[in-house]
Amino acid sequence: MRTSLFLIPFASCVFAQSKPPAQLVEALRQLPGVHVLEASMVRSPVTVEDLKGGGLWPPWATADLDRDRLPDVVAAVVKQTPRGTQYGVVAVHAKVPMQIHWVVQLASEPINGVAAGGFYGPDTVTPLFCYYCDANPFYRWSGHAYELDLYSVGETIGIGPLPERILEVFAEARLKSEIAGRVAECAEAKILATTGSARESRWYQVEVRSPKLLRGWIRATSINKWACIG
Repeated sequence: MRTSLFLIPFASCVFAQSKPPAQLVEALRQLPGVHVLEASMVRSPVTVEDLKGGGLWPPWATADLDRDRLPDVVAAVVKQTPRGTQYGVVAVHAKVPMQIHWVVQLASEPINGVAAGGFYGPDTVTPLFCYYCDANPFYRWSGHAYELDLYSVGETIGIGPLPERILEVFAEARLKSEIAGRVAECAEAKILATTGSARESRWYQVEVRSPKLLRGWIRATSINKWACIG
């Protein structure tokens, strides 16, 4: 197991108060039966003391998630159903405080909290499916929805590796396009543009120096964020 990405402090993004922000409470009134995760619902082997020690408790945080310079709120929430407890993550933006955005839809997999900001940027949301691990996904607001593993323009990423250890860079954002070039695994790429509304259909236009300058498009599914860390 690699060193946890969540050792990076999140304290500056988390509310110190013991009660959820009024903005969040009011918005959740629209979802009967849905409420903020309680300490008694944190699942073993994680404890609330663990989360507090990492600056990851209480189970809500504030950050400018939609990049409008206003503080938004994100929270881990639960709902009791006949089939058991369901867990999810919601965000409430300051600009439209009564509109709820689902980051993670309600499901049976436990979520022990949420982090805003950190390793992948100050506008990202990370549900805590696990603690002291590097397997948690991140989400970013696209302007329309919270999308899984969405990287932003200007960000530098490590692309690959793939089983063949060589990544094809396309001239256009389509598989039948000409090949602009090929790069080795974990080559550093600067994102110039994006297209597509979900990870499976998303493409990134990138600039790579490997060793000479190369510009082209790669599929989002070609990015392995864990393998190129460290």
